[in-house]
Amino acid sequence: MKSLKVRVLILYPHFFSGRVVMEIKKLIVNGTEELISLYKDFHAHPELGFQEFRTQKVIIKYLTQLGLHAQRIASTGVFATLQGRQSGPTILLRTDMDAIPVTEKNRPAPP
Repeated sequence: MKSLKVRVLILYPHFFSGRVVMEIKKLIVNGTEELISLYKDFHAHPELGFQEFRTQKVIIKYLTQLGLHAQRIASTGVFATLQGRQSGPTILLRTDMDAIPVTEKNRPAPP
């Protein structure tokens, strides 16, 4: 659940005290390897649009481990809800997770 605080801090930094901000900065530094690992995994296993079945599984597993209720939507989409303790503004985050077919010219292709 600590990774979740990092994401909330990025969106709403004014909600946190100085002590909490320092704790979250430590979490960011400590979580860097985790994020790099996910980045490398996704890039080692690219999937074209509407074919992201492996990516979908990895994301659902990751979000579930963070304590979110993540679920499959459409054929390859992922939907997760983060419920706060208090009422307030609602936000939506959306991202693409499909690969674009390209030939890398600056580095070798992953195995």
